Amino acid sequence: MEKTQNLNAMLRVELSDITEVDQLVSKMKGSVRKTIPVTGMHCASCVLDIEKELKKLEGVKDARASYLTEKVSVDYDPEKVDLSSVENKIEYLGYKIAYKKYEGALEKLSKIFRRRKAEEKSE
Repeated sequence: MEKTQNLNAMLRVELSDITEVDQLVSKMKGSVRKTIPVTGMHCASCVLDIEKELKKLEGVKDARASYLTEKVSVDYDPEKVDLSSVENKIEYLGYKIAYKKYEGALEKLSKIFRRRKAEEKSE
């Protein structure tokens, strides 16, 4: 019983430790590894679409997505592609980056009405 507990304790690895190792390996390869929180992935098809499209970007060496964790990990060469290009591709596919603020329908309508009201005043 004690041996099993010790083995279990040894096998427990924190996710942050794995991320640190991934980042070190990426740096050694001359690339950067970023994990991006993405909302809107609901199935394996979503995952495959994101991975396939990101891998088409020049400079992206690897892309892994998970709809369970709602995260996309990307290995890329920062001299060939930047993070904003990766984010833009994800957004182009119809998904949202969790740390970005998006304008909702109410905000869009408010802007339209304010613009129209300003135009009416200027006439």
